[in-house]
Amino acid sequence: MRFSRHLSVVALALPLALAVGAQGQAWRGHGRIQGTVTNIDGDPIAGAEVYLTREGPGGGGPQPASTDPRGRWAVIGLAGGRWRIKVEAQGFLTSDGWATVAGDGPSPSVDVELQSLDMVPPSFYEGNPATIVAWLERGNTLLSQGRYAEARADYEKALAVIPNGEKPKVLRSVARTYFLEGDQRGAVTALKRSLLLAPSDSSSRKLLTTLMEELGRGQEARDWLARLEREGPKKLRAKLDAEPATSTVTSDDAGRQAEIRPEPPRPNRIGRFTTRFTTRSPVSGLAEIARRYDREPSKLEVRGENGPSYELEKETFEVLVPESYRPDRPAALLVWVSPTPRGGISTPALIGVLADKGVLWVGANHSGNRRSSWVRLGLALDAAYNMRRLYNIDPSRVYVAGYSGGGRIASALGMLFTDVFHGALCLMGVDYYRDVPIPYRPGTHWAAGYPRPAGAALELAEKRNRYVLVSGERDFNRVQTRVYAARLRQDGFQHVTYLEIPGGSHYTRLPPDVFARALDALDGRQE
Repeated sequence: MRFSRHLSVVALALPLALAVGAQGQAWRGHGRIQGTVTNIDGDPIAGAEVYLTREGPGGGGPQPASTDPRGRWAVIGLAGGRWRIKVEAQGFLTSDGWATVAGDGPSPSVDVELQSLDMVPPSFYEGNPATIVAWLERGNTLLSQGRYAEARADYEKALAVIPNGEKPKVLRSVARTYFLEGDQRGAVTALKRSLLLAPSDSSSRKLLTTLMEELGRGQEARDWLARLEREGPKKLRAKLDAEPATSTVTSDDAGRQAEIRPEPPRPNRIGRFTTRFTTRSPVSGLAEIARRYDREPSKLEVRGENGPSYELEKETFEVLVPESYRPDRPAALLVWVSPTPRGGISTPALIGVLADKGVLWVGANHSGNRRSSWVRLGLALDAAYNMRRLYNIDPSRVYVAGYSGGGRIASALGMLFTDVFHGALCLMGVDYYRDVPIPYRPGTHWAAGYPRPAGAALELAEKRNRYVLVSGERDFNRVQTRVYAARLRQDGFQHVTYLEIPGGSHYTRLPPDVFARALDALDGRQE
């Protein structure tokens, strides 16, 4: 059918396919490129297809190469320069990146580690654009491997958060998933949704007309398009009678619980409670944070719904002081940075671990991923400062921890504020001060999340502080977390622990035994 041919290549924020094959001879030359394809555990993947397309006028490239039983591949006869490289293998996410071919002779090896399609993708947008990229990449791969309903679910999650100008491209992919399942009605509706957002989009208009003509409804398509031009999208939007359901995207406000009335802080109080602090940390001010980030205070990036400043007396904090705490015995402190509006801990088994290890907990409320990063940093510093004034805290056992987006903030605090924190526990999310190559996307890198610590701070981070990175076997941040752990060790950090939850995804509850091992590692009891 003509419609399936038109939809064989879908234009997305990340293209679905590369044009390969002999398009003229400009791509031919005397260069050679080779590499390997493995899974993220280093096991070779046989039969993977490696596509190469030359960048620039003419494009083109050779037929795809296949990997041998050891995961190796090689292509000869290429012109020097920059080449697009795409790697496909059944059951794995498609890799899409870049490689440079030497004009004469061999080129550096391109070694690609593919991620399993069994990885659990993000369930909701956490403020990081990489989340959207993950949905689109996975949707593209699932579509190419015939898993249409799963692909559509990822596309629909992206549709809930991407700008309207990008939605028509994705909706054309949604239309293709319906069409390839034999659901022409769903395909028609997806294309109409695209045109309601971009009435003049020529690709969607052409596809809608072609499909409906093949269904014997060509005049209906022409009439609908005429009405769209005459009446505008607003009137027609309500009349879509078969619009596919979109996935439910959970915001970071989901599950917000009624906040307990805050009580004034009281020295050495035991139990779980909500409180307010009124004294700022000497290092939580915007000017000091800007200095450590090597920026002008006036140029600090503002993201989300709030500016970079806050009034501490209006903020609240969740505190847990186990019954095992004794004022005459220095305790450890774990400062929590949550990706959600709640800063407390409620799981009995994890509370029991804190009691066993002699660790106090404090976390700011309303410090989730939508809050400005500068506020989240400041609130964590204020929490540590005030808890040390109220309790007998061992200064060498003050740690910062966080989950997902909170883990990324915790990693920055553990590096840039070594005068406050002696370690960081990063759960399912971590940043680093270097750009680090992405093993499943050749020629690209994860951007640095914060600047390189200066002077004595870097020395303390490398030699004294402890960093515990936790991920799950099916966590979409697993590869980055593992790579960063290895990079920390490679860069000379002496106390780095990587823990992995077997079978765990990004949303698996932290097992008590892993939590206990993490706290032991922060205390240096696992080295």
